[in-house]
Amino acid sequence: MTDPIFRGLVLADALPGGTAAADITIFADHLEARLNDDRPFALRFAGMRVERGGASGDLIFCRPAAGGATIACEARGFLAALSELAGPVLGDDLRRLSAKGRGVRRLRVAVLATTLAVIAVVALALPLLWSWCVERAVAAIPTSVDRTLGDHVKAQTAIATPAHPQAAAALRAIVDRLAAAAPAGHGFEFRVEIAGDDAVNAFAAPGGFMVVNRGLLAKAESADQIAGVLAHEMAHVLRRHGMRGLVNNAGLVLVMQAAFGDVGGLSATLAEGATLAVLSKHSRDQERDADAEGVRLLVRAGLDPNGVAGFFRLLQREPGSEATGLAGWMASHPGHAERIATVEHLARELAPVELRPLAIDWAAVRTEAGK
Repeated sequence: MTDPIFRGLVLADALPGGTAAADITIFADHLEARLNDDRPFALRFAGMRVERGGASGDLIFCRPAAGGATIACEARGFLAALSELAGPVLGDDLRRLSAKGRGVRRLRVAVLATTLAVIAVVALALPLLWSWCVERAVAAIPTSVDRTLGDHVKAQTAIATPAHPQAAAALRAIVDRLAAAAPAGHGFEFRVEIAGDDAVNAFAAPGGFMVVNRGLLAKAESADQIAGVLAHEMAHVLRRHGMRGLVNNAGLVLVMQAAFGDVGGLSATLAEGATLAVLSKHSRDQERDADAEGVRLLVRAGLDPNGVAGFFRLLQREPGSEATGLAGWMASHPGHAERIATVEHLARELAPVELRPLAIDWAAVRTEAGK
């Protein structure tokens, strides 16, 4: 059977640079290292000292008793082969090296486990820390910046506004009622426009600019459903969800520059065409927050809080309005059924108030929007 050959090193003063690569063979009573130029270096087991070292801690140094070349190797299986052949001569040294090797391996495992634990803690802590920073940053930004952003959205959103005077008056009446019930000193000016879009949808930009699609007006079964939609969108404004999204996506520096009057960089960012994608894309938690705040706003305004649930039931009947399966799990919005159950539960929990229905001829509004 051929003796195994291990790749290693020879360390000797006579070599250029003091070291050279070699092929190492273990014989019955000695080691032999043969350099690439075929020069041999032999080291007998008798009197040889064996040590562990190197950067990895796995390099085995075989040193002569008195001067001469040292043979070193960290190849897998080298120490086991050396122990098998040189065990009777180097027993104590080899047992000590094996014990040290086990200690080094245990230390590596401990270091790795500690490192992974630290990484896991940091990975969990960073989102929480960033969320806290965003909250503090948004609190420091004046609401005038929200209004500036809303003006940018309005300027960049090509809205084909149909001539729907009855619908416009109805929306204005709903917004005025809700705005009067909003927390005092919020600093926003709520404006609403109708878009000539058949999609059952609405959105709000920071600062209070809102858009309701004609398709939503034509499909809504009551003014209460539209009030539920507008209360939800106004809640996004009041809770400054769009500003939080902007800080997350555009960066705090640009937003803070805008806060001090320098809107150039922010304007350039918003002009890239992703304005609505950044300002109107809310997380699931933000959507739930807007649902709950919208219900509270409706109650304070004396409007039916079940209008929010009515809107979600309307959406349930719209093809493609809700993702299913994995797409639904990954979607930014909670499912319709979950939202209906949540807002209905909240509406039952809130203290009952005397409803003051809106004086709106909704049938006439629907007819006008459907033209």
